[in-house]
Amino acid sequence: MSAWTFFAVAPPGLEAVVRAEIVALGGRAPEEVRGGVRFCGDLDVGLAACLWLRAASRVLVALERFEVAGYDDLYDRVRAIRWEDHLPSGATFAVRTTARRSVLERPGFATLRIKDAVVDRLRETRGARPSVDRHAPDLPVAVHLAGRTATVYVDLSRGSLHRRGYREASGPAPIKEHLAAGLLALAGFDPAEPDLHDPCCGGGTFVVEAALWALDVAPGLLRGEPPALAWGALESARYERLRSEARERAQAARASRRFELRGTDADPQAVARADRAAERAGVAGHVTFARAEVADLPVDPDVSLVVANLPYGKRLAGAGEAATAELLGHLRRVRPSARRCVLLPEPAAEILGADGTALARVRNGPVACRFVAFEPGGAQAAAAVASGPRPRRGTAAADPDIEAFAARVRKREAHLRKWARRRGVEAYRVYDADVPAVALVVERYGPRVCVWEYAPPPEIPAAKAAARRRAALERLSDLLDVAPADIVYKVRQRARGGRLEGTTGRPPRPFVVAEGPFRFRVELDARLDTGLYLDHRGTRAHLREVARGKRFLNLFAYTGSATVAAALGGACETVSVDLSRTYLDWLGENLALAGLSGGRHRTVRGCALRFVEGLARRGETFDLVFVDPPTYSVSKGMDGAFDVVRDHGRLLTGLLAALRPGGRIYFAAHRRGFRLDGAAVEAAGGHIEEWTGRFRQPDFPTGKGRPPPHRLFAITRR
Repeated sequence: MSAWTFFAVAPPGLEAVVRAEIVALGGRAPEEVRGGVRFCGDLDVGLAACLWLRAASRVLVALERFEVAGYDDLYDRVRAIRWEDHLPSGATFAVRTTARRSVLERPGFATLRIKDAVVDRLRETRGARPSVDRHAPDLPVAVHLAGRTATVYVDLSRGSLHRRGYREASGPAPIKEHLAAGLLALAGFDPAEPDLHDPCCGGGTFVVEAALWALDVAPGLLRGEPPALAWGALESARYERLRSEARERAQAARASRRFELRGTDADPQAVARADRAAERAGVAGHVTFARAEVADLPVDPDVSLVVANLPYGKRLAGAGEAATAELLGHLRRVRPSARRCVLLPEPAAEILGADGTALARVRNGPVACRFVAFEPGGAQAAAAVASGPRPRRGTAAADPDIEAFAARVRKREAHLRKWARRRGVEAYRVYDADVPAVALVVERYGPRVCVWEYAPPPEIPAAKAAARRRAALERLSDLLDVAPADIVYKVRQRARGGRLEGTTGRPPRPFVVAEGPFRFRVELDARLDTGLYLDHRGTRAHLREVARGKRFLNLFAYTGSATVAAALGGACETVSVDLSRTYLDWLGENLALAGLSGGRHRTVRGCALRFVEGLARRGETFDLVFVDPPTYSVSKGMDGAFDVVRDHGRLLTGLLAALRPGGRIYFAAHRRGFRLDGAAVEAAGGHIEEWTGRFRQPDFPTGKGRPPPHRLFAITRR
């Protein structure tokens, strides 16, 4: 088998970090799910993941995935696996079972049945019973039960990847190495230009992990435990070659890199532990640890990143509030352009929430925490500490509009999730300013959520609107069961073209969502738009149904979701026209996701009006045309501006002349109050049917004063 499916287990809240690592290693089709990332690749990719992943805890490789109705069914399906090909004679194994809302409600009993199935299969095929070693098996088997599905894995990492081998017996409230590495990535640590200060360093995990990353040291080089080399599909030479390459990279980096990362702590024993950890990790020449009270720390004018695991309550047993105030005082003295990120247990996160942006909700051992990017606001932060936590929801101070918002989101999500699961839809709109005082749009894209804010009604003061926005965003994490880092907030500023335009300044984090038979690349972070207009979901399904054998034209093609629909429906040829190179490249990626490429699917970068005017000259004709134009658009590549009200008649007249007998144009308009120029269309021989609402979707309800998201016209030649 040349391609395998792997699953990298990630701390909940850090799935996006692990996905980025997997992409860098060459993993294909990475897909974030809660608790990890599924990806594909050959065995070298899986072994490289065991060696190089910093934020993951395990790497599993899938052997089988099947439906189960009961424990006997589970036994039969596991016994049918060719375990003689996977477990060598004399090798030991063990089974670990995890479950999430499984029909098999007793994971412990499931583990026994799985173990019996493996033993019985090998006793039948070899005549000898294999040995079980629960503590250090040669082949760890992991089985995950979810709903009616069971997935059988080999635990390729053969132990938790967080064990780097440099840390001794930990002090109070340690942070695991893989969690620290993942939080450093969220904080924006740059290994190419390393700079970091941890003012509450404890055993030095943040600082040591940052140094290892900056020195290009693969975490697996420090682990004494090799991966599951006893697995029958592996040869040890593969892993040794990868280790040799990793050692060469680390040696080259050590010879050329010069930097110093700093950690301080008030506890001299913690500082001593940190020094010993740095020695064992081989980074002592690049880090310094010193004893210092936070309140006495000098101001470092050059520091660009401060990261701390705040010693709040759990670590200092009652001295947490004072420690918080001291740390805030230090952060206020750091230069304004520095990034400040703090790991806070949830009660402390309530205190700092007004001033910080939650990057992730994670668990540090048994403690629920938030990782907060904190930008101090003068005396405001100190006042927040002095006054204590803000009122929690459910108290007398709860905002009724926020409670109405939460109730609406909860109800809509419960309804839409069932519909989406039946239809195989991963992207849908949950909320659209249903409570006027909470003027947000909330859309779910698989494991992540995108939130846009409309301008609030004029009678709502700006300060009150901002407070409601913060409260709404805080509630969404629980309401939609997503980590705070997976909620992306943007301001919904429509360009004159009627579409969201522009960039946000954030780095891109593209991923893939499913829509029935389609798979589309979406991007929530770097751009105001996402790459997928959800209101055309029904139109895409219709295009797939009617496109077989047809020549299809997509004008103002955007990222090409309509092109993909027509192509998967069997269109003999597609042509997609758009002015944006970015969108046409994106369209190419969407076609590749569908396994479509080559000369049958052509893209044209240019002005849509100019393209249509040249159809007669080129003698091009089409059976199906989809037109979803902007309301207004102007660009260097156009002859003047495009105005949909002024220009749509000319556009449709040209298209009708290029329409084959029996062909059809689908024309969408988003402008409020739009009126189709019926006289011009009919004069050109067109027959108009209004199809607005024909493909109504449950996440875009209409009525009660809410207009449809767009108008749709079907135009044929008489």
